[in-house]
Amino acid sequence: MGFDLDSLNVAEISGEGARKKVDHIIERNHYLQSVPFVPTKHRYLITFGLKGVVGAAAWGKPVARMEDQEDTVELLRFWTADSTPKNTESKALGYMMRDMKDKGYERLIAYASEGENHEGTIYKATNWEIEKRTNRSGTWENRSGRNDRDKADKIKFCKSLDT
Repeated sequence: MGFDLDSLNVAEISGEGARKKVDHIIERNHYLQSVPFVPTKHRYLITFGLKGVVGAAAWGKPVARMEDQEDTVELLRFWTADSTPKNTESKALGYMMRDMKDKGYERLIAYASEGENHEGTIYKATNWEIEKRTNRSGTWENRSGRNDRDKADKIKFCKSLDT
């Protein structure tokens, strides 16, 4: 199945049906096979023309409580099919970044899991900065119902939208 990068479409969807659709796509395809427990504010579907859904993304309040909860939004999950062409992720991310700026957010954050050999290539390609590297010595399982699905070290990226 061939894809033309010019036919890439990234669309925010809303409503209960949209929530279920994006959550299902992420649970089935993302390496963590889960959606985050924190409230998701924005869900996106990524398509190529009439070829169907080839990706999904979920943005929400930052998981870390010490992060600004009003003007900062975190990319909680992002998945695209392996069959998509090079630069699909960075082009889709660029669209979502512009949309987040239009919504009034001032700062974006995301984490790349070193356990999955993710180096943050899409963040680097869209001019995000490395804020810090985490060294996992503890666990997130600090309250009932919380499941620590990715115990690997992570790279925290941030992007200021005020420029």
